[in-house]
Amino acid sequence: MKKALILVLAGVFVLALGVATYTLRTPATAEAAPSVPVAALQPLKPFFLETNVKGTKMGLIAAKASDGTYRTTLNTCEVCYPSPRGYYKADGEWLVCQNCGSRFRVDDMQVLRGGCNPVPLTGSKVVDGQLTFSITELKGKTKYFAVPKSGS
Repeated sequence: MKKALILVLAGVFVLALGVATYTLRTPATAEAAPSVPVAALQPLKPFFLETNVKGTKMGLIAAKASDGTYRTTLNTCEVCYPSPRGYYKADGEWLVCQNCGSRFRVDDMQVLRGGCNPVPLTGSKVVDGQLTFSITELKGKTKYFAVPKSGS
């Protein structure tokens, strides 16, 4: 618990310095699903997380859309996920696939589905100031990370 708190505080400090994206590693256990403090989410700036679910390292993306809603996706898509480079990096308010070069607006996360769009996560909820991912939903999506990603 102390380690997770330190990581969250370090992430908020980095965000305060103006860094738009960073990785926060959160453990996913039976008791605790990965989460992000909503205060750390700025409009149209993707927030990248890594977690481990059922022994599989998974990349996640959280963001606050321009309409104020929170969006969550896997850091991969249905087309490029088999590739070690099938993950996204941020370019302003865009996500850029490192495998095929496709670009997606942060506002389109969870809205556009299928194909090369980031795999949406619909079970995430805001609870006590934390955008919390559904551990049950993540367990059902581990197949997307069977091939380790080279730089996510």
